[in-house]
Amino acid sequence: MIKFLGGTVDQKSDDKPKVKEADTIKVPAFPLAETYRNWRIKTREAVVAASTDPDSAFKWVSESWKEDQTLEALRKVVPFATLDAKLLSALTNIITGEAVAKTTVLISMTPETKRQRSKAKQDQRSFN
Repeated sequence: MIKFLGGTVDQKSDDKPKVKEADTIKVPAFPLAETYRNWRIKTREAVVAASTDPDSAFKWVSESWKEDQTLEALRKVVPFATLDAKLLSALTNIITGEAVAKTTVLISMTPETKRQRSKAKQDQRSFN
């Protein structure tokens, strides 16, 4: 049936169709305080939709908003390094003004992150 519809089947697991990660992640514009909750949901869903493993991506991106989350824990992006880079790009494109300053200061003030690429999950956390 999959071949009939033009899809391909991964030889390692015949019951799963082969899936490609999205080239980009599109997130909504930076929210106002009253729309922040909906923004988080839409951002999480955009990441999940872009992933080849939606269930794991959901868990991964949800880690960003845990109350006791640390910057060090947010640096762990494997196996989602490419998704993280795409999410960082999307977030960079939507943040302006005070949010940019807050994110830049948060990342640059942490000694262990100097000379390291910012991670998208860290930037999401700074919006809280």
